[in-house]
Amino acid sequence: MNDTTGAMCWYDNDETTYGDTYGALYNWYAVDNASGLAYIKSNGVAQSGWRVPTQTDFADLVTFLGGTAIAGGKLKEVGTTHWTTPNTGAVNTSGFKALGSGIRNLSGTFQFINTVNTIWSSTDEYSIQAVYLQLDNSSAQAVVSSVGGVYNNGYSIRLVRDI
Repeated sequence: MNDTTGAMCWYDNDETTYGDTYGALYNWYAVDNASGLAYIKSNGVAQSGWRVPTQTDFADLVTFLGGTAIAGGKLKEVGTTHWTTPNTGAVNTSGFKALGSGIRNLSGTFQFINTVNTIWSSTDEYSIQAVYLQLDNSSAQAVVSSVGGVYNNGYSIRLVRDI
């Protein structure tokens, strides 16, 4: 929780239960660290063209999917296997299949498994916070934060590829 060079963990520090399904939770320094944790590797080789999305990427995605009010539902996995009931608006028409991966807050407490999916952007705000995209089980919304997440929080990272 105090690392400023890039760190990751598994929800509840339990890779066996959460690792394969939900992936890791990263602090923002992992996004900002050029040698970083947040890049694609295949057979030990870094893959070019992949990057952490910007605030503009998230805003463009939300607009493309029909706006804030419904975009989250189009990104979320259908059903309640990885989301707590009611999983409002989940239709996954985007094919993204977001899961409720939870967070690790800056005090080190794990929260919101199957309730929230929070994804870092590479857009820095206020020198201690960065922008994120958030989905939750009780709404079809996709919210691009206007007040960023504190760097030491643990959120998901999903990469985009420029084509």
